[in-house]
Parts: sequence; C-alpha cells; structure tokens
Amino acid sequence: MSVDVILAAVAWLAVLPALVDRLLRRLGLVRPNFRGDVIPVGYGLAVLLWAEPALLWLAWRLPDRRRGMEAYAAVVLGLGALGFADDLWGSEQSRGFRGHLRALLTRGQVTTGLVKALGGIVLGVGVSKVLLAATWPDAVLDGATIALCANALNLLDLRPGRAGAAFLLLSVPLLALQLRGGAVPPLAAVWIPALLVYERDARARAMLGDTGSNLLGGALGLAVLLTFPALVARLAVLAACVALHVVAERASLSRIIEGVPLLRRLDGMTGVR
Repeated sequence: MSVDVILAAVAWLAVLPALVDRLLRRLGLVRPNFRGDVIPVGYGLAVLLWAEPALLWLAWRLPDRRRGMEAYAAVVLGLGALGFADDLWGSEQSRGFRGHLRALLTRGQVTTGLVKALGGIVLGVGVSKVLLAATWPDAVLDGATIALCANALNLLDLRPGRAGAAFLLLSVPLLALQLRGGAVPPLAAVWIPALLVYERDARARAMLGDTGSNLLGGALGLAVLLTFPALVARLAVLAACVALHVVAERASLSRIIEGVPLLRRLDGMTGVR
C-alpha cells in the first residue's frame, strides 16, 4: 500500500466526523436520546463513507481476494443504505418484527422497518449466491444469518456505545484469525471507522442509528460465516441470533441487562448511562 493512499485514507477519516455531523443536522436527522438530549442520529454513515471506498480499493488491488472484498462492500453498502432509509423515513410507531408485520396486516402499511428486514435477507442471499458462489441452501442460510446479525446489533443500540462496543469486541478474534492467515483483513476496513464513531456514540454525542448498527451487524455476520464456514458453526450463529430476537420480542433487553448486576457493570463500561 502506497504512502499516498494511506495519507488519503487518514485524511478522509479525520474530516468525516464533522462532515457527517453537519449533513445529518441539515437533513433534520436529530432525535432525543435516552436522556432527552437532542443529538444526530444515523452517525454510522461515517463508517459507510470510509469503509466502502476502502473495500472497493482493496478489491481492485487484490484480484485474488476480489470476491470476498466485494461481498463485504455489498453488505456494508446495502445494509447501510437500508438502515439510513429507516433513520430518514422510519416511524417510531412500529417496533420489532411483530410490530412491522402487524402494521402490514392490520393497516396495509409497508414500514421502512419491514423493507429493511426483508431487504437484508434478499441482500444476504444475493451476496452469498452471486459473489460467494454458494449453493441455494447455503445462500438462504447465510442470507438469514447476515440479516439477523444486522438486526441483532440494532436491538442492542438502545444505549450509548452498547452496539459499537459489541461489534468492536466480537470483531477482535475474527481480525486475529484473518491476520494469522497472512491476508489483508477486510473486516478491518469496517473496524477502523467504527472505532472512531464509537467514541462519539459512547459519550452520547451522536447515535449510530440503524445506518450504523445495521451495517456493523451485517459485516460481523459475514465475517463469522467466512471465518467459520463449517455448517455446525453457521447454524450455531443463526440459532443464537434467533434466540436473541425471540427474547427481544418478549422483553426489553435494556431491562434485562439492568436487572443482572454483572451485565449492568459490563454495560456501564461501554458508554455513559
């Protein structure tokens, strides 16, 4: 990697936070957080705007790893765009998959949340089938896993730093395994800007929004699938995601965390409370 490319990447990373903050405010994407402070939402857009060109550049420079880089780029762009649409036009009236489904069945309303959920599955299946050349059964399994991982981070994104910290910590062993293989880890292209965004998110200065949590969760899900391709591992990840969603549909994850002293202490370390 040339010095010019590194300097350009660092410069872009340095100016992105202020640019994204200004853009979100101009679009009216501000919202009260859990403490009532009005702050920008959708700040995960900064991750998208840095990770996407980095992944496309790596795909161009590393033709032998192009398919994998393109898969990450597609997941980051697709899930980030679906999340940004939900941040921009979504309503707080319908929550959870049951809420979006109820809005469709009772009022005939297609919510942005439902579009995001179904779009995430279609995107995941398409990436697995087209870019990774998976069989149809594997593509369906992988698509569901990527979509559920994306929404799992979204479920955690109810307090400052919670979703970002989960992504950063869970990514570390995956990055280590990718580096041990002697390859440029594509997940690093997402991890680096996520670390920068985490700082403002954890201090309750901005919200990741669906833009950030969606693409971070999707990138994490794809990384797990590519790092642990065995069927039993992929099924285990899918089962864990399904279990988390079932719990979240029945109870508040924040209330569960606050009710367990150890979880409450650990959660308090991820951001202001």
